Amino acid sequence: MSDNNNNDMLALQEAYANVYNEIVKPDRVFVATQYFRKKWVPLLGASLAWVIISLRQHCYWNKETGEKRDWCLISQEELASETGISVATLKRLFKHEYADKFILKVTHRYRYDRKMRKQVRKKSMYRIRMDDPLTPEDEVRLKELVTQKLVGLNIDPETGQIDVLEVLDRLSATGLDDLQLKLSDRQDGQDQVSGQDEISPSVNELADQVGRLLTGSDGLDGASDSEVEPEIPFPTAIQIQANELRRFELGPDQVLIEWQGTYLAAPIIEVVKQDLRLSGGRPTDQTRTECFFSVADALDEVPEDWLPEEQARIHLMQRLERELGETYRRLDAFSLEEALSRYFNPSLLADFLTDQSPEGLERIESWLIYTRQAKSLKNPGGFLRSRIESSEWPPEMEPST
Repeated sequence: MSDNNNNDMLALQEAYANVYNEIVKPDRVFVATQYFRKKWVPLLGASLAWVIISLRQHCYWNKETGEKRDWCLISQEELASETGISVATLKRLFKHEYADKFILKVTHRYRYDRKMRKQVRKKSMYRIRMDDPLTPEDEVRLKELVTQKLVGLNIDPETGQIDVLEVLDRLSATGLDDLQLKLSDRQDGQDQVSGQDEISPSVNELADQVGRLLTGSDGLDGASDSEVEPEIPFPTAIQIQANELRRFELGPDQVLIEWQGTYLAAPIIEVVKQDLRLSGGRPTDQTRTECFFSVADALDEVPEDWLPEEQARIHLMQRLERELGETYRRLDAFSLEEALSRYFNPSLLADFLTDQSPEGLERIESWLIYTRQAKSLKNPGGFLRSRIESSEWPPEMEPST
């Protein structure tokens, strides 16, 4: 009898754990730097810090590949709800003196509501800084350290030009990679720049420029991040001014997206790929890009039912989402070639894939998946190459029949 009770209890605990994990999803986590926690949260306050974290979660940045989507679409109501504050508090936080160091640009979007007979706000577009800028204190400290490194530079007496190679050589030995975590750890009064009288004004200016460049808060031309026009998020999209939209003919494989006060006619496949990357291969309503499936849809001049041309685009998007999503979840890429390009140069990649039989491609893909799952490999690329060049299959991965 006790064995049955124990079995029932174990079954109950397992069922609870499954339901709990389905709700909590403990494998889905977010990461913030220690620099953000220790240096910025005290300056921003807890509420604004959580707003920034929430906005970053709606964006995407793969540091390994450099791929970045630093903008998102979300309503003020949704953002306030996610961070446990009111919309009024959210609007007040946007006026914080340091808010624009992280929230670079906000574009509010509207459309006409037929039932309400007025313009209503849609989801706003936020452009977010995905890395952490230096705090004001550390920006000053960075300039001090750079200036110290540049003291005594060789300056051409005739042209006033500085030896750039010497600048790079000195900075490369500075260890600036760890600078952000070390800057504010100094004691007051230490590490002050000595010999100020010996520092040329041109060196001071160069130090200021280098400091702005390294902090990411300013370009060498003095333009701040908030003034830099963001790149179009889809590689081959066509930008259309709002007053030209009515005359634009949308292609059968394109959708329209509102962007920076204009519209983008973007290939559906590019939109799907971006959404899949953002969601890890499983798009949700939260991660899907908001699209219009016809010009009439963008102008709000269509009936409630989808037009045939709109249905065709919707079906194409759904099909690509299924097909590309399955590949992306399996390979973390949209093709075998794209996945292998992270390990091999184009010449070696061509050697592996050219004239391969279907079974050969399957074996290569199997070793690729095996390598991705083997987290302890010190040289994944070398291991993968040696396995591809062999005639073996991965353990427990035999060719399909």
